[in-house]
Amino acid sequence: MRRMTVGDHAEARDALAADWGRFLAAVLPDAQWLPVPNLGEAVVDFAQAWALDGLILSGGEDIGVTPVRDDTERQLLAWARQHGHPVLGVCRGLQLLHTEQGGGLVATTGHVATRHPVQMLTPTMPGLAVPREVNSFHRWALSIDPVNGAECLVRDVDGYPEAVRYPALGALGIMWHPERETAPHSQDRALVRHWFGHENDGPSNERHS
Repeated sequence: MRRMTVGDHAEARDALAADWGRFLAAVLPDAQWLPVPNLGEAVVDFAQAWALDGLILSGGEDIGVTPVRDDTERQLLAWARQHGHPVLGVCRGLQLLHTEQGGGLVATTGHVATRHPVQMLTPTMPGLAVPREVNSFHRWALSIDPVNGAECLVRDVDGYPEAVRYPALGALGIMWHPERETAPHSQDRALVRHWFGHENDGPSNERHS
């Protein structure tokens, strides 16, 4: 979750956009989920106590802004890799996956609060079947150069990666925010359900275009 302070309150707070609850209820109604607090090294005990078997690294502040969040997510990523649990990184989450594998980030403009087309390069996964338009809320793009066995699945029109699979981490990252759509896109629903092993159709409220 994002680490932040609110108004005049001095204490740090962990926060998650309410969009995630709506999105997960629509695309994974057959799964249980909970927000994970920023606990640093202690988060591994938390994950084990709750028997977590998958991980979403959500968006938020840039890497380096909140050290306890960076440490928490790196601890969780190592734990998930050790136990073979799937990991999905969204926006900042993809940036974390990329930098953990030795990749770099590139400052970009024109990608905040907008939409743009993307091209699927390797349509081998449900949800990555045809070109589409996605939302965009990031200031940092991934370096274009290949990184440590990573497989770029989607690029934007400038050639920057927008979806990448990291086999060494058991992780997939996407740069757009599926939870911020007014209703889940059918491709995002298919992608998330496939990645977390819930491919049989369940109740949904999805957008097809």
